[in-house]
Amino acid sequence: VQTRGRARQRESTYVVMIEDRNETEATRFKRFQIEEENFKKKYQNFNTRLRAADAESTDESSISERGAHKRYTVRSTGATLTYSSAIAVIEHLCSLIPRDSYTPALQPKYTVEGPFSDVEDFQVTVQLPFAIPLPPEYQTIQGPRCPSKKEAKQAVAFMTGRILHKLGVLDDRLLPAKSRN
Repeated sequence: VQTRGRARQRESTYVVMIEDRNETEATRFKRFQIEEENFKKKYQNFNTRLRAADAESTDESSISERGAHKRYTVRSTGATLTYSSAIAVIEHLCSLIPRDSYTPALQPKYTVEGPFSDVEDFQVTVQLPFAIPLPPEYQTIQGPRCPSKKEAKQAVAFMTGRILHKLGVLDDRLLPAKSRN
């Protein structure tokens, strides 16, 4: 017997047991089945749009060779952080910070500097929400100079993701680490 999340193999069978003649539970289960299909469709549409946006964002004119191939891979799991995935990883971490219903979701704050007078480079600094328990020197991280604002933002998010993994804020799957309370 496996839970729904574990019954992923093609040969697996997921069985739902409902008390005989319990129409309320049978109706409820059918409603869940319909909602599951709706979620699948929304997720597939989201993935299609995400892949299309990722294809646009990796256009050679928008990201320099230096940033396009930069990867950080965790050896134990194979999880990979790239320039194009780093912003989403940081924003996902911030979205999980506990808050009350009156407080808006906390987000990293990106500040763009540039272009600088000597060259057309930009530099971005990210300030992470203070609710993330970090040493003060890692609350604000300044990225390298890059040829575009977009790449500069991706570069600082990439640096931040690597630092957060090394500090244990992100686990080896590059997901927010579980609290150790």
